[in-house]
Amino acid sequence: MDQGKPFPLKQFLKNFQTHLDAGRIERLPEGYRLTSSGQGYFQDRYRVGNPQYVERAAVERMITS
Repeated sequence: MDQGKPFPLKQFLKNFQTHLDAGRIERLPEGYRLTSSGQGYFQDRYRVGNPQYVERAAVERMITS
């Protein structure tokens, strides 16, 4: 997902519509994809010190569950 590949984001985004409206996510025939703006927005979550910091391993576990 953070590499621009489609992923069913509705599985874990509680504020999905907000991200869609902000242009961070775009609709494709096969699902949804992060835009370049969205990739940067969510990449920032991996930055230690971000109040919404999350470890990459936690995200990967969530995706494969």
